[in-house]
Amino acid sequence: MIANFFLLIMSLSVLIKSADFFIDSSVIIAKRLHISKMVIGLTIVSIGTSLPELAISTAAAFNGHSQIALGNVVGSNICNIGVILGITALINPITCPRKNIKSEGFLMLGITILFWTLSALLGEIPRFIGGLYLIIFVIFLVCLIKRKPPELQDLISDEKSESNEKEYSEVEVNADLHDDNSSTLNLIVKLALAMTAVLVSSEYMIRATVALARGFNVSEHIIALSMIAFGTSLPELSVSIAAIKKNHGDILVGNIMGSNISNILLILGVTSLILPIRIDALTLKLDYTMMAFLSVLMILFLYQKNGINRNKGIVFLGLYSLVLWRCISFS
Repeated sequence: MIANFFLLIMSLSVLIKSADFFIDSSVIIAKRLHISKMVIGLTIVSIGTSLPELAISTAAAFNGHSQIALGNVVGSNICNIGVILGITALINPITCPRKNIKSEGFLMLGITILFWTLSALLGEIPRFIGGLYLIIFVIFLVCLIKRKPPELQDLISDEKSESNEKEYSEVEVNADLHDDNSSTLNLIVKLALAMTAVLVSSEYMIRATVALARGFNVSEHIIALSMIAFGTSLPELSVSIAAIKKNHGDILVGNIMGSNISNILLILGVTSLILPIRIDALTLKLDYTMMAFLSVLMILFLYQKNGINRNKGIVFLGLYSLVLWRCISFS
């Protein structure tokens, strides 16, 4: 038990430090390549931080435990909004350009509702639906790439404004501190190393968390929907905290939206191709509904002028506490 506590603390320390460096490198690369930080958040950051969910869900599917894979994805999406947005909003208010909410935000909401609807109608996620999710995911990535030219023009125009100078001032300071003369290729290598450290440390943190949960005689059902889901969301949490501390709210929001999109389309797409996933009626009624409700609430809050402030962050944390209560009471 003591060893697991020690492992938990050590892995958390590595996770926070490596995530901090990952954010620095991501923003510097975005600036050098003239790619908006929102796209970086939606692609490199979100997919990279979703790898723990992919690894665990795939392993669960290969071992015949499709419910663990499903609980991991649904729980992670709930945790991404309820916990990550809740905690980061307590640090700094979260704002995001409305044009990004209209595109990526409504896309995330639409995919979540599509996921809920198909699951309710079919009662399972068969292989052909998994294939459909993967096709949609590829189209999503292609659209992001094709959308680069107009964003590049916006970025060039914004760089002439005072607001953009303030936005990048801290990034330039960080660049001087970390990589004064590093080439873009070296930065990409360091980015990959930082992400590796994030994934490895999160993996050991998951092991320690699950071991502690079992040590306290908590059922595996609770572990799947809460502990494992929370554990696999730790990369998103650490990256998001690092982003909000550096006032990169667009990376934070892009990370959450992209991660939730990737969890449904990529992870459930892959796992359901391995093993069709049966949908439990109680899971559909309670957990799916909470996931959809949190997604709607996230978009509504971001659409407001002051974004997600501390009070709204408390609302998200309160709703997540209801999810934990549901796990305990129905286990």
